[in-house]
Amino acid sequence: MIKLTETFQPIYPDLPFRPGDAVLDLSASSRYWRTSRIEQLVLITRDAQDAASVLKLQTASDEDEFTLLEELSGALLGIRRIITFNGHSFDLPHLRQKYRAYRMADPLSGKEELDLYRELRDLVSFFGIPSGKLTDAAAFLKLPYPNPYTDAEAALELMSLLRYKEFLQSEDPEILELSFDDERIVYRISAPYRFPISVSVHDACFHIRFLEEGIVLLSARILDGCLRYYHTDFSQYEYLPVEGYAIHRSAAHFVDRSRREKATRSTCFHLVKFSEELVRDEGKAKAYLRSVLRYLGTR
Repeated sequence: MIKLTETFQPIYPDLPFRPGDAVLDLSASSRYWRTSRIEQLVLITRDAQDAASVLKLQTASDEDEFTLLEELSGALLGIRRIITFNGHSFDLPHLRQKYRAYRMADPLSGKEELDLYRELRDLVSFFGIPSGKLTDAAAFLKLPYPNPYTDAEAALELMSLLRYKEFLQSEDPEILELSFDDERIVYRISAPYRFPISVSVHDACFHIRFLEEGIVLLSARILDGCLRYYHTDFSQYEYLPVEGYAIHRSAAHFVDRSRREKATRSTCFHLVKFSEELVRDEGKAKAYLRSVLRYLGTR
């Protein structure tokens, strides 16, 4: 078996990659564990100097596989969270079957798991990334993948995309400035971290721009003197096409079925009359902002 160790310096260093985390990627001769051989395993952790430390284990024969699994067991001591890209579909089940087949203790047992493929699905749609494949997500971040980056190194960099998701789920966004005119409200917001790249997203009512330095600009249109206050629990709302807004199911039964339909992401809102009070009252301004961020981040 070949064992290699090296360091890796991410292009986007502001990652939610904590001590006790490990990025894992597995390559095998086939997807079926019983007849496959693990050909390479890459594990990225944080070393004592807080740098990314890369462990690469490669097998040259079937006999090396047992040694590789032993090495991995030792490397996972002290690791609390396993991070993969689509690891729930292949890497982790494959490894568990291998440990079971060799009658070895499973070092993955009891550890937290984070599958970036699943975590980033909403962002794929949000940013208009062609697909959730590692190649497309890496291209969005302009990573040098697949050469010279390995899958594990690209996955580590993709953790920076979670910063956008964290922001869209903010409970207490820091509003630096809020302005308005007859057509729109414009928020200038501070995030407690940097974003990997500057990028904009917009639809008919909203425009949001993320700046690398951790500033977010959000513009919301005022339509007929009203703002759309969005809800993300679509199943609990019915949309009234004539009235142009949604109501909760608890009140929908008072409306004839012919005048209502199931609410969707884009129709699950009620209307709030715009007033300066909404802008001047910090609590109300933040509550409206949270509703918009949830809407933008839900797909």
